[in-house]
Amino acid sequence: MKVILLQDIKGIGKKGEVKNVSDGHAKNMLIPKGLVKIATGHETHILQVQKESKAKQQQTLEAELHALAKTLADDAFIFITKVGKNGEVFGSVTKHEIEEAVKAKLSPLAKAHAVIKVDLEKQIKTLGAHAIKISFGHSINGTITVTLNPEK
Repeated sequence: MKVILLQDIKGIGKKGEVKNVSDGHAKNMLIPKGLVKIATGHETHILQVQKESKAKQQQTLEAELHALAKTLADDAFIFITKVGKNGEVFGSVTKHEIEEAVKAKLSPLAKAHAVIKVDLEKQIKTLGAHAIKISFGHSINGTITVTLNPEK
């Protein structure tokens, strides 16, 4: 019997796949537990439309993230911190602060699906511009400029 998997099932397959299983296993175990549904022509058509829609949304998201990576490379992220009389910095900029500043510039679609990760080994504790590598998820990376300015 051909069935559409409604969730991942160990030993059978992943969610959304159409698989052949024995009639008894499908009728006695998988269908009653809501793990599968019978793969009729209409159901497989709906599944195909959903897969195409998801693929189109993924392409749109990746295109938007590529454009965003290029746009953010030209933007300056400016943070203000207190500075002592001798130029020593009393504050710092953390990964979390940079991630929040980047997320503030994302569209609703990108906010929902992007996974922003900042490649920063130490907090930024020196004045001036710093090039920071950033990952948007979906194998899209970029570099942004974070500037730490003194408070006036």
